[in-house]
Amino acid sequence: MITLPIAVIGFAFFPGLPSSRKPWFLTAEEHQRAKDRMDKDHKQAGPLNLGVIKRTLRGHMWWFCVAIYILMINSSYWSGYMTLWLKAATTVDPASGVRVAKYSVEMINVYPTFVNLISALSSWIGTTLAGSGLVQPWQMFSFASAGALVGVSILTAWDVPDGAKFFAFYISGLSGMTSPILYSWVNTVLKGDLEQRALVIGSMSEFSTGGGNDDAPGLS
Repeated sequence: MITLPIAVIGFAFFPGLPSSRKPWFLTAEEHQRAKDRMDKDHKQAGPLNLGVIKRTLRGHMWWFCVAIYILMINSSYWSGYMTLWLKAATTVDPASGVRVAKYSVEMINVYPTFVNLISALSSWIGTTLAGSGLVQPWQMFSFASAGALVGVSILTAWDVPDGAKFFAFYISGLSGMTSPILYSWVNTVLKGDLEQRALVIGSMSEFSTGGGNDDAPGLS
């Protein structure tokens, strides 16, 4: 039910590539301008041959970015386990003395969604600030990583009040900004070497999650 209207909107409004057929909301002049800008400003990457691999591995970007992304992914995936904790949490019923579920089904379904909400908001705010020049990308990335460190430290201790666990899971939502900031930074730094950029970005996605990561913009 959610994806169907998005598919309709995408079919009607997503412009596709400049080489695609002219979208209905662009004039012929605007469409031609998009084509001309692509030809002028965005050359196509060449083949990823042995020379590209050697050039990439001799530099520092591949080693730095792939390592950072692997660490980033592994330090943030635990944020999706809040539902498991809520389902497993029990308390003693004072009337019967029997252990019962501490959180209702409604709570289990609703509370973890705030992690996603914080992730979406932090991604929007963090990338906006980093892209505007008001804050450096590394500062926003470090801020989000510090939040993940605080959260995982609390949950590693575990024997803490439930309020602290809620805080730990929710602050993990800040990690939502790290992936788009890092990918955008890589695209910017390597914009003059499209082959190396493709190899670095592809390796980040492949080595961090075995190719299953959907948060990898800029691969095209």
